[in-house]
Order: sequence, then C-alpha cells, then structure tokens
Amino acid sequence: MSLAGNKWLNKKVFPLLTLTLFAIIALVVVAFSYETVEGETSGISITTKDYLGFLTIIINFIIYFFARKLYKYSIAITLILGLFNLVNFTLIRLGNSLSFGSLTITFQPIILLVCIITYAINYKLINNILFKHIAPPKEKREKIAEQSKTSKTNEFKIKFEEFENEKLEKIIIDERYVPEAKEGAKQILAERVANAQHQL
Repeated sequence: MSLAGNKWLNKKVFPLLTLTLFAIIALVVVAFSYETVEGETSGISITTKDYLGFLTIIINFIIYFFARKLYKYSIAITLILGLFNLVNFTLIRLGNSLSFGSLTITFQPIILLVCIITYAINYKLINNILFKHIAPPKEKREKIAEQSKTSKTNEFKIKFEEFENEKLEKIIIDERYVPEAKEGAKQILAERVANAQHQL
C-alpha cells in the first residue's frame, strides 16, 4: 500500500482509534481503582453506557474490516451516540447543555472535539457524502439550473425588447455581458427575423 493510501487509512480510522484509546484508558483506570479495605472492595464501576460504548467500538472494527462501505455510517452514528451521552467512551463525565425553550440537549465536549477534528481531516469525504445524500439528484439540479438560466434570459429579453438590431448585435459580441444577456439578444433577433419572413 502506498504512503498516500496509509495517510488516507489513518484519516478514516482516526475517530475509531481515538475512541478505542479512550476505552483502553478507562478500562486501565477501572482495573487499578479497585482496592480492598477491611474486607470491602471499592473502586470505579463501569456503567451500562460504558459497556455500550465498548460494544459500539467492537462493532465498528468488525464493520471496518468486513463491510467497509458501511463504516462511514457506523462511525458517524457512534460519534452521535457518544456526543449526546447515549454511550460512554471515557470515565470523564463532563456534560454541557444547550437549552432551546423547554428542550435541553446535553452533549460531551470531549466527543465534540473528536467530531471537530474528524471533520477537519476528512472534510472533503464528509462533504461529498452529505452532498450526495442531501442535495437533489443530478437531473433535478440540471433542470433547476436550466430553469434559472431560462428565467434570466427572459428577463433580459424584456429589458432589450426596445433595442435596435444593431445594439443587440453589439451585446452579443460584447464580453462584458453575461451569457443569459447574450442569449436574450440572440432570441430577440431570431424572433424579429422569423416575423419578417412570415410577413413576406
């Protein structure tokens, strides 16, 4: 595999490796936190959200190696779950809240930082995915663009309809005018020629 390929690999797995590192640190801290005093054992306990976080990491590794086309979706879902405190990857329980009227959203700033860094190093890939799934189909975009062009051309036709033929011809060859303006001038000239021939 080329160096460029390795860099691309690192970019894609950065969030997964980061979450894995968080999870390993959490497990090590928990393992060394237990102590027995006078016959009673105490230490940091792992919650259900922690177990779910570990499980999502394992699932992402499986998907990455055996169904890589789905990896971008699974890691995105994993980051969202962690961001909104639905699963945990660290023992740091920092939660910031945003309120929108009666709606309060709590999120993990550490996972938010991971999301920001992930976007920063994968922004081209992420933007392409978002554009692919959010933007209208290519045929629809082309239709909208054509309708917009036609609308602008019609606006110029209305604006130029009182112009003499000589002035319209100058507009067509003048590079200062936009394509829609030139097209409008061409259509007016063509319509005038057609009307003149019809009258003959």
